[in-house]
Amino acid sequence: MAPVGEIGMPCSNHKTTPKEQQESERRLRTIVVGDNAVCADCRLPIQFRNAWASINLGAYLCIQCSGVHRSLGVHLSKVRAVAADDWNSDWVDNMERWGNTRATAFWEAKPPQQRPEATQGATSASRPMVDFIRAKYAERVFAAEGVEPGDWLLYAPLANGWARHFDEESKSFYFSNGTETTWEVPLHAQLPPSESPLWWSGNEGWLEKKSGGHDGQSKMKLMQKWDKRFFVLDKCGTVLKYYKSDEAFRKREEPAGMVELRGASVFVKEAKGDLVRFTLLAPDRQLKLRAPMAEYRMWASALRPLVGDVTDGPAAMSDDD
Repeated sequence: MAPVGEIGMPCSNHKTTPKEQQESERRLRTIVVGDNAVCADCRLPIQFRNAWASINLGAYLCIQCSGVHRSLGVHLSKVRAVAADDWNSDWVDNMERWGNTRATAFWEAKPPQQRPEATQGATSASRPMVDFIRAKYAERVFAAEGVEPGDWLLYAPLANGWARHFDEESKSFYFSNGTETTWEVPLHAQLPPSESPLWWSGNEGWLEKKSGGHDGQSKMKLMQKWDKRFFVLDKCGTVLKYYKSDEAFRKREEPAGMVELRGASVFVKEAKGDLVRFTLLAPDRQLKLRAPMAEYRMWASALRPLVGDVTDGPAAMSDDD
């Protein structure tokens, strides 16, 4: 559960002067590069003119993910537009201390098994992305344990008596074991990778499903058709459900069908133009599906923690399959 108090670094409220704002803009333009030119959550590219930032978390964001951060509440994330808002020097100092690389090292210390696929040009974050961001910051599912961000930045114990420290003047990390000090982390000081938590975001959206009959009575191939269905995989769920409409799902009606994903696999049958045909092969049944490339990629990402990587279809399958 998220702590009751504010998280991240303290943020001053002093009003910036025109001269200070001019200097802040100059500094920010030099910072929004490299890892900071990619959204810390969805990983889509950003630029100075359209970037947003969480000034207490020290992370740079796209406009879609910044909207989710605002919904978390200011006790969790204080969001500002990099180019459009006035910035005081304290906020810029905080972004220099952190940045996306360090923010990710803390908030994703236990790397997620699955990161929802983001869509360039979307007007808002998808439901899976909202769930991911809430899990990351509000629930702290992936965060470093037993320490708050400000303390973690200043000091972190490593292996074999080494520790990582923060140098305020250079805004850099250095490493020491009491007798030696270095700016590069020694190999024998590195900790083993943290285990990923059992968490995935799920997904929901439209797919086309090839009809095939019920109760073992398959239809003749000439009678089969593609039916549009609304598919839902709940957050951390293992059952893929589909409905005849999204309204049926919103009204909590019984699904038209369900597939247990444990023990299932997914393979691509055909990718032609923007349309992908793929098959979900479960122990008790199979679903023949198709979707535009963007939707297919989102589903492949959502299913990966349960079915593994999507592979090419068996060469022995006929074109009618």
